[in-house]
Amino acid sequence: MNVIYPGSFSQLDKPYTISDGRIYWGDNEVVDADVKSFVAHSNVWASDKDRVYVEWRPRKVDRKSFEFLNPVFIKDQNYVYDYQGAIANADPQTFECLDSGLQSLPSNIVNYVWARGYGKDFNNVYYHGQRT
Repeated sequence: MNVIYPGSFSQLDKPYTISDGRIYWGDNEVVDADVKSFVAHSNVWASDKDRVYVEWRPRKVDRKSFEFLNPVFIKDQNYVYDYQGAIANADPQTFECLDSGLQSLPSNIVNYVWARGYGKDFNNVYYHGQRT
């Protein structure tokens, strides 16, 4: 579920858009992105033929082995990443997500959805919580 209601402060409420041959995440241009090969994997992660992006920023991720796992976690042959970057000591060969990476939080009027979730590898359990 990538629908976010007005008033939410989640990064999930900004989808990638294309306007005049340029790609945007919210008001920020995804500079030098290749429009023809661009794929939004969620409202947080995207890739084109050469790069992987979190929001509008390119990340140093091995594009050839890049794997989108959920809105919280991605990996390549060398590292597991969350929104903030490579996760120290996480093993990409044994890493797996333990949930969808989306958490619905009820409020008085609507439910808000945040990118939060757990993952694990052979040695550790990891948690990423947007704004936590």
